[in-house]
Amino acid sequence: MAQKTIKKFNGTTIQNSSFRAALITASAPNAKNIFIEQAQADAQDSGAYTVDVRSLALAIEILDYANRYALEDQLKNLFKRGTRGNLEATFKDDGLDYLKPCAVISIAQDKDFPQFWTVLLQTGETCWRSVSAETDTWTPSGTSGTKTINVGGKANTKLSMTITPSVGPTSGYLKRQLYQLVNVPLVDWGLRPWCLTVDTLALVAQNAHKCQINNGAGIDDSQTTIPYDTVTGTVPSVGVGYIVSTDEQISWTGRTGTTSGNLTGVTRGINGTTASAALDDAEIKVSLIRADMNDYRVWLGDVETKRWIDAPCTTTTKTWFAPRIKPGFSLVLKTAVAASGTPAYLQFTVDKTHIALIGAMEKTGVVYHGNEWFYYSSTDSKNCRLYLAKRGFLETTEELHSAGVTFKHVSTPITTAYGNSSATDPADDDDHYDDDKPMFDLHESDNTKWVYTSTSGFYDVEHPNRPGSFVQFLSKQGNETETYLITENGETGNPVIGVEAGTWLKGTTRMPENVTGGFSFSSPGGIWKVTHAGKKQRSGTKWVAKAGLQKSLTGAAYIDLKMEATPTAAGSYSAFTYTDTIVTPTTVTALAGMFKSLRFGAFGLYSEAADVYLRIEVSGWTVHFVSATLPTGTFLTAEDNVTLDATVANDQLIDDAEEVDSVRVVTPMLIGKEFAINGESNEVTFDGMNAHSAITLNDDSRTEILRLAPGNNELSITSDDMGTLGIALSWYLRRP
Repeated sequence: MAQKTIKKFNGTTIQNSSFRAALITASAPNAKNIFIEQAQADAQDSGAYTVDVRSLALAIEILDYANRYALEDQLKNLFKRGTRGNLEATFKDDGLDYLKPCAVISIAQDKDFPQFWTVLLQTGETCWRSVSAETDTWTPSGTSGTKTINVGGKANTKLSMTITPSVGPTSGYLKRQLYQLVNVPLVDWGLRPWCLTVDTLALVAQNAHKCQINNGAGIDDSQTTIPYDTVTGTVPSVGVGYIVSTDEQISWTGRTGTTSGNLTGVTRGINGTTASAALDDAEIKVSLIRADMNDYRVWLGDVETKRWIDAPCTTTTKTWFAPRIKPGFSLVLKTAVAASGTPAYLQFTVDKTHIALIGAMEKTGVVYHGNEWFYYSSTDSKNCRLYLAKRGFLETTEELHSAGVTFKHVSTPITTAYGNSSATDPADDDDHYDDDKPMFDLHESDNTKWVYTSTSGFYDVEHPNRPGSFVQFLSKQGNETETYLITENGETGNPVIGVEAGTWLKGTTRMPENVTGGFSFSSPGGIWKVTHAGKKQRSGTKWVAKAGLQKSLTGAAYIDLKMEATPTAAGSYSAFTYTDTIVTPTTVTALAGMFKSLRFGAFGLYSEAADVYLRIEVSGWTVHFVSATLPTGTFLTAEDNVTLDATVANDQLIDDAEEVDSVRVVTPMLIGKEFAINGESNEVTFDGMNAHSAITLNDDSRTEILRLAPGNNELSITSDDMGTLGIALSWYLRRP
């Protein structure tokens, strides 16, 4: 075992003129193999094991006898039972300082030689780790790069990386835009469908960058060289554009002039558009996005989420997705924040309200005021503070915030990214993509109302938890009553939600049915009104006790809203009497007084003869939400995006591994912002915010992100286009 000199514990020197310390025992930890007991058979080796805690004993001598009592107190405080700290030592063979995290078990004074003390420590670490990290830099660009680093020490260690884009790629998602979604207090929406309405026609056909066809005869539908002139802004030498008069998107690989010339290598009718003849002077506007919007993506924090697009390439394109919308928080700033410089914390008004609010907030997150986002890393509810990790977060603008202004909470940073001409429809690679699609009609609906039609349906039997879906309920006594989803309870037809009730046999006795059945709909922020269409039928002479709409404040106890009377005649269907109904009056402003649940169906006793039934069904439904409790969303300024989609690997096999260690990183980024992977703590951040979901290991069972072995390690990075990255590499030496 290499000789070492103990230097410090928990930052305090214990090798000086006052103390002399030595490590007297350092037992090697034992491994415990894990066996799986078998029924009536020998236990099987699982191939896994645990490692015992390692014990270390320190002998410490007090050298300054004149001050021994003060030094004894110092030792007792330093090695107080349960104290955690790093034990540091200098190894003589390489002269480097190493540490090992430890916990104090006990400290004892020798009864015969009181200047001698014994300290017992425990640690879960087998290896010592160097105090100072080794560092190197790497500047890969384009599609690949390699880097050789020489790792000292005598045991495997862990790689940390900080990746900073310096030059953006020429392909991939070239634009990004933050979306600020802010909820009101107290309302927890859970997973709620949300709509972004965007003028994508302005992105497909930029008015600031365009030219005109310069050919008296115009162009036909197959021409691959297009003369142009009358340039506004910039027409790129390689790019994508939109011929406005014919709604055709094209791409080109060459351009012969800046103010006039030819677009060459033109591909016609791309991204779902049709190649068409166009007249002289027809405008070609430069595109930032595909006409089919396959490249329009939505990220929740560091995770790309599913999205569904209605009416692409229009002024009112709708993009639907389902974020988790948590209750909002509003905090009044007590101490002003200057326009520059980062304070340690945001100080809010100290009162019972703010103590409760900050106590209920997530421990890390984003708050904003004006145009600036602040990322906080911890909360202090007692003192009404949010401790800051970053201001001007995600390139938002630093500005003055006066005392008395209100900060609001952003539960999830939302980013849209676009501009990837080679993107495909994300649903193409996922057979279950639409299993999570909102249930209602995406074209007719918006954030204030959801519209259900015979096209969209109301309820998906195979995927009953789709966002926006109705919930089926049925309580009955016999077997003749059921809910149904096809009009008139047929085998084929348009989607509806309906109830059919009938009496039932108990032995030979015909029994009345006591039914509570139908479909319910809930909105945590309250329902203002509902517009619905449907029909009803009875084949006999009687009607159920109640049939129609009921409402509830909480989803528990329901009261009648609009009840449908018995149809005027047996046999034929008749339309509903009520079609437009206020659920919560606008005079109600308190959340507790807003009705949050509706249910439609049949309720109560139904007594009839055999082979007689009643039906009631809804074929159209529009629910309007209480506007005062809805979240609000705002797009911030669009920016150049760096899509980091790269795989970093250590091409040296570690120990007995069958494949090299690699990690894939996929996340939207910004020039100059850091994406950091801390191999020691396994923390992953972008611009200071948790971004662990942005990485994927090639082996999910590996506990380290990327391992390094002593000696030369060949690192590699591959990407379709990474632009230019600055990568700061660091690692600590390790030894037994």
